[in-house]
Amino acid sequence: MKRRKNLQLSLIILILLSLFFPVKIFARGQVDTSQTSSITLTYPCSDISFNLYKVADVSKSGEYTLTSEYSKYAISLENWEELAQTVSAYC
Repeated sequence: MKRRKNLQLSLIILILLSLFFPVKIFARGQVDTSQTSSITLTYPCSDISFNLYKVADVSKSGEYTLTSEYSKYAISLENWEELAQTVSAYC
């Protein structure tokens, strides 16, 4: 009985300690950079013009790097939504 309580207590302590050590988990695999991609846009209105800019390339590991045209600007690739807002100010 005492051994079982010690085991339970040890397990609880181990679980609580694991909460203090964050672990980074990567779910994605390698990116096939030779694969052709496409973008489809659907607008509720017709005759709308827009500009589409390639601002980054992706590596096989899934990391983004700015293209040479945009590498001179102070742009962070950490948050792509902020990146889109920043780039739109330069265009």
